[in-house]
Order: sequence, then structure tokens, then C-alpha cells
Amino acid sequence: MLALRVAFSAALLTLAIAQPPNLPPGPAMPLNSDQYPTVTDHHCLAIVCSYINTNGMIRDQSANLDMNANRRRRAIGCDGITNCRTSTTGRSCDEIFYASTYSGGLGCYAADYLAIGGTMANLPPLGTHRCVDAVENSAHGGAVNRFYQRANVGNGGVFYFTFLIPASGCMNARSTYCRRMWNVANGYGGDSFASICHDGHADGTQFAGIVTSQRTRHPRCPSRGYGPANITSSDDESADSLEEEEDYGLAGNITVTPGPAPSLTDQVYQLSSRRFIWSPFKNNGTLAVGDTIIVQIMVPGNDTNTEVEEEETVIAAGRLQDILGSDSLPDCPT
Repeated sequence: MLALRVAFSAALLTLAIAQPPNLPPGPAMPLNSDQYPTVTDHHCLAIVCSYINTNGMIRDQSANLDMNANRRRRAIGCDGITNCRTSTTGRSCDEIFYASTYSGGLGCYAADYLAIGGTMANLPPLGTHRCVDAVENSAHGGAVNRFYQRANVGNGGVFYFTFLIPASGCMNARSTYCRRMWNVANGYGGDSFASICHDGHADGTQFAGIVTSQRTRHPRCPSRGYGPANITSSDDESADSLEEEEDYGLAGNITVTPGPAPSLTDQVYQLSSRRFIWSPFKNNGTLAVGDTIIVQIMVPGNDTNTEVEEEETVIAAGRLQDILGSDSLPDCPT
């Protein structure tokens, strides 16, 4: 099986240098670093390390979603090569692209997408996983599901993620890599995307870019043509199988060939609350002045926090320094 894995890895590495798919416009989901700082940081690392080359994703709402979401998590390395040991660390494995999308799991489980006319060219064989705060990870998963419903993202629907920047111009201090990425995009010296990526790998939190199925036994990716196609739930997803396939030694020894370097922009959209939306990819401008967007905000309570949704309007678009003035650019220390 090892020889098979190596042979098909080479094929995937060739695919990984393809240009980003030409996905249609879709609704934008703003990531709020004040609510999900470690999850948001993972998205930023995925961008600067070139483990995703578009932030567009394609929702899976098929009858096989639950089964394939589990398989996608395994293919991207969650519980396959990386076990975050949630009970002792308080962290859980976050995957990009999301397991609830055909884009997730390297596009390995896309039969239902192909059945509705989709093409594999829209599913880059790239992705990441990272151990993030488990409470944040769960809350963000719920927020994604609410976004699907609110934005009417159905089966095969395309959506994008963006970043919510507070009115101060600085993302949450716990989103260290996002702050650094934001600073570099806005022309601050002394840092680089390469340095941010290097530090993300070296910070002791398991983080890996993936270009081939990372199941520790029998790597498989049916939609890309390798591995056994007749996978049964008892063989593939049982609790015993999960325990048997844990391998803590592989996470630091992955050879990764990323996709093309991201083409980032400092374009922002100012909202009626004076906060900003940053959609960093130049080819995914999905907002315009006058558009409305729903922002999820956590309101602190006595015992628990309550998430509320606020509708905002885009009132300005352009570079941050043009909107605020070059003398008013924020200083966001990292």
C-alpha cells in the first residue's frame, strides 16, 4: 500500500500547482477574531502558507453528508495523523476546507457533487488541519450551519469567508498570525508571509498542510481515483478503527507542496458600524457599496454568552489608508 500511496501522491502534487478554480460569486461569511481567535488564525495560516488558493467553498447538503464529512476529516488528517487529545489539551482538530463542503477532505468524497454537474476542477487538492480551542471550534461549526441557512446556501452552493476587522483596525490579539498577515498586506515592514508560515509550523500546535489523503492505514481518495472504493462504515469509521489508526509520530514529518502563492489585497469594506470586512483574495471580490451583510456578535452574560446577529451595510470600499487616512493607520502590535 505504501507504493500505491507514493505513486498517487506524485500525481496530486502535479494537480496542486493548478490555478485557483473559477468559482462564481457567492455570499460572504465574516470570521470574527474576537469570537473565534484560534479558528480565525488557522484560516490566516492556511492562506499565507498557500495551503488554500481560493477561499471559495462548495456546500455539501446531500443525503451522504454525515458519512462523507467524517471521511473528509480523516483524509485531511484529523484523527488520521493528528489527534489533538482534547480531553487533556482543550483543543480539537479544525479542518480547512470545511468537512461540510465538497471542497473538504481534498475533494476526495465528491461523488454527490459530480452527480449534480460539478467538476473536480472546482475542488483544489489542498487543505490544512490545526489543533484549535475546542470550545471555539464547536461554536464556529454552529455559526457555519446558521450561515448556510441565513444565506440560503444549498447543495452545491458557493460561499466565501472574509475577516471582520474591528473599528480600531486591529484583529484580536490572540489571532497573532492574522494580525501579522494583516500588517504585511497593509505594507508594514519587518515581516513576511514566509516568516508567518514558518512560525505557524514551529509554534508547537500541530498544523499541517495536506496534499494527499492522510489516513494512517489505507490512504484513500475515491473521487481522485486512488484507494479502495468499496469502503464500509465498519471498516472506515468505527471507534476501534479510530483508535487503531492514531499515529502521533507522523504530524511532524509531512512533505508538503503548497499551491500557488496567494494574491492578497489590502482592499477593505467599511460597514455602517465603522468595522471593516477584509476579503483578502484579489479574485474573490464579492461585496460592493450598498450591500448588506450579517455579522455575528457575542454578547457577554452573567453565566453564558449569547450570540446575536447584526445586519450591516457596506458604506465604503478601498484601501484602509485611503478610508482612514495615511496618518490614522492603526498600530497593531504582535
